[in-house]
Amino acid sequence: MSKKIVKRYLSASDRLSEIMFGLIMAMTIIGASRISLVSGDEGVTGRVIIAAAIGCNIAWGIVDALMYVFTALVDRGKHARLVTAIKQSEDEESAVASICNALEDPILAHLDDAERKQVCATLYKKIVSAEPGNVHVEKDDMAGAIICFLLAFCTAFLVVIPFFSASGSLLLKLWLSRFISWGLLFAIGFAYAHHTGKGKLKTAITMVLIGVLITAVIMVLGG
Repeated sequence: MSKKIVKRYLSASDRLSEIMFGLIMAMTIIGASRISLVSGDEGVTGRVIIAAAIGCNIAWGIVDALMYVFTALVDRGKHARLVTAIKQSEDEESAVASICNALEDPILAHLDDAERKQVCATLYKKIVSAEPGNVHVEKDDMAGAIICFLLAFCTAFLVVIPFFSASGSLLLKLWLSRFISWGLLFAIGFAYAHHTGKGKLKTAITMVLIGVLITAVIMVLGG
């Protein structure tokens, strides 16, 4: 999967969140499998763990892909309603006010009221001649949805790699899977630190602890 293509459809926070969610799902399944194995459940095998972890993330990936499409439709519908409202405004002043109310870019927060109004007035001249457009599913929506699904699937696949080996004890494979999960959590934390400007090592370690804690809570609550 090309990094450039992924960046086109998902922001840095979205990409990292998708991987994090998929990883927590897989960790929860594998953690529950370890508890069952230690408790003497002979039905727990490598194949069962692979099927459960990947199956769970496939289901999660499908749900997340659908949510991506729904979110895109909502955002596009919001834009279409704004264009319609501006075109139907009684005067330019009320239309400009509507644009200013709709703008949520944090960069614009650094402007004073006069500068912000000037930006909105410039946008008004562009928007007033635009068409609202039809709100429907587009190719980009499907591409983004597929990427969401693949991120969830690939995350689970990485975590269950040890279970594809025919040799070695199942407990050893569970530990290897756990180390892979911790490594991925560390990498996610490192990436978050890169984008937020925080201390990389501290953020990476914190992310590992958060991931382990969330997984433990989910298991305790029966998730």
